Amino acid sequence: ATMAITRIERGRWWLAILIGGQCWASTAAAQTWRVEPSIKATTTATNNSGFASATDLGGDVILEVTPRLAATGRGAMYTLNGTVQADSVTYTRNTVANQFIPKANLAANATAIDRWLYLDAGVELEQFTGNPFSAASSGSLPEQRRRATQYRLSPYIDHAFTPSVSLLYRSDNAWSRVTRNDAVTAQQRSESELHSHSLAFIQRPLPFGYALEAKQEAVDFVGGESSRVESESARAVLTYAVDPTLILGAVMGAERNTIASSTSRETIRGLRVRWRPSERTDLDASAERRFFNSGWNLTWSHRSPFAAMNLDLSKQVASRPTSIVLANTGGDLRRLIDAAYTTRFPNPTERAAVVDAALATFGASAGTTGPIAVFSDYAQLERRAAFTVAFLSPLSVLTVGLFSSEAIQLQRPDAPALPLPPINADNAQIGGSAVFGRRLTTTFTLGASLSGVKIEGRGTAQGQSTSTKTASLSGNQQVAPTTRLVGGARRQISNSNVVRSTRETAAFIGIEHRF
Repeated sequence: ATMAITRIERGRWWLAILIGGQCWASTAAAQTWRVEPSIKATTTATNNSGFASATDLGGDVILEVTPRLAATGRGAMYTLNGTVQADSVTYTRNTVANQFIPKANLAANATAIDRWLYLDAGVELEQFTGNPFSAASSGSLPEQRRRATQYRLSPYIDHAFTPSVSLLYRSDNAWSRVTRNDAVTAQQRSESELHSHSLAFIQRPLPFGYALEAKQEAVDFVGGESSRVESESARAVLTYAVDPTLILGAVMGAERNTIASSTSRETIRGLRVRWRPSERTDLDASAERRFFNSGWNLTWSHRSPFAAMNLDLSKQVASRPTSIVLANTGGDLRRLIDAAYTTRFPNPTERAAVVDAALATFGASAGTTGPIAVFSDYAQLERRAAFTVAFLSPLSVLTVGLFSSEAIQLQRPDAPALPLPPINADNAQIGGSAVFGRRLTTTFTLGASLSGVKIEGRGTAQGQSTSTKTASLSGNQQVAPTTRLVGGARRQISNSNVVRSTRETAAFIGIEHRF
């Protein structure tokens, strides 16, 4: 474990040096930079400040101040996007301990050798609830929290020898740490490393083509029961272009997998479909026979000037430490609005400013609801489904999202059952949300949202469940070109057989200023 931790620290230092050096070099030749500091202050009056911890602590007035800095840089050889913010939360009646919660993310892409060598890198700091069966709350914060830090470094080669022959090699490396702030759990810190190397040589179909693929991946869970998961695979893919918009593929290959010191060798068989009937519609799908039975992945997206939608379906091996925060797959409102505006604003920097203005105008920064983040110290088999659609008009935006997920301990069907982990994170979730914003005047916007999520335990937690429903109504008044007043009310209901069922009614008012 000590050696693994040392490797994590070493990786962080190298990542910091690489990102810092790239940022320094890029700044000297920067072509476009957008730096936007802002601050938001909110006062919330609630009748149940302990809602998130399922404890009725009575009424309180909560003061929350959030300074934030967002930066975007684009040059001929790089892109850089990052945000840093810190929430300072004060409970004026001391019903809950005051909170200080930093959050940050930085993502960079650099071109080292044009049309050959590139680099992706990132750092992320996030906070999430330590008990997935506790109520999730946007106004009060859980007493038990987790702090997740992740570093990513991905150099890759992407080169086209001819218009139809290309080579892609990618090395993805991630170092993750989750720190527990409660004194109940004996293991206060969980760490992991992921190293994934993939190679693909592709001959595009004219009308026949092929691809040769190889991948090696290893995940180390420092201190976990199943401390290491390894996988090696090789595939040959024969492709056929039915027409320029539709490509079919047949997959044959082999794989070797090691889980908890048990190794298996299996063959791989599968099919692939790639369909692009227009620049606005995109479908990629694959299905394979794997060592865990069957796996699949389907991603579909469609956009128009006034709508954008995404559908994601998957069944695959998931190593939660490498994706600590469960993203709203396809459901991020910024991403959907960006897609809808792609044709009208093809310049990415110009479009980013338009998207920021739309989000501020409609007051829809909450976006749609996604699965509750659950951290595991072992590999899991995960099924996920998510559909999100956003409708845009000059005066309104409506976003609807639905999702379901299930994550269970990864087991080989033909192998003896692995021992259950000391902290079982197997779960199933289902939920959805609708967010609406309507501009009533040139300076006033009305917003409303409904959301709900139900989580059920699996494995040793079978039978445990919690459901949470939230409704809110808000108004957004622009009082100056860079200043807005926000006020409204919300109602939250949580029913559970694990923790205490609870309710909350709250009203809030705040001000946001962009410098």
